[in-house]
Amino acid sequence: DAMQQIRDSVHDIHRDSLDIRRELQQIQENFTFCRMTSNVAIEQEPDAKVHYTLLAIVREALTNTIKHSDATVVTVSLTEVARQYHMIVTDNGKPKDPRPAETTGIGLVTMEERVRGQGGTIHISASDGFRIFVTLPVAKKEEEA
Repeated sequence: DAMQQIRDSVHDIHRDSLDIRRELQQIQENFTFCRMTSNVAIEQEPDAKVHYTLLAIVREALTNTIKHSDATVVTVSLTEVARQYHMIVTDNGKPKDPRPAETTGIGLVTMEERVRGQGGTIHISASDGFRIFVTLPVAKKEEEA
């Protein structure tokens, strides 16, 4: 039916406009607190929900770096392994606040809830800099579904 075709084509345009490499590059170009590097090695672009979750985590991690550390380098790595996206965000800073980052901050709690709600895992560590390790499932390709 014609309405479904229109919906499908709008959906396809939206999905095609999602480019996590490009968006990470834009974040990197605009992040001036310290040096930031990113590496993306994925076969399948994340679906919209995972895409926005990954970017929200990067933004929250960068905010935490600015607010809570004296980092000189932030690294974002996104890979795809065994139908899972693995993202690691690290910085080399020492926390300004002696309380452990794992137990403080509404942003970290929100990240954990968002990731777990999508069937993923998140581990946050504040030893030797700040580190967030996230896994999220790769959506089935439409031809596989």
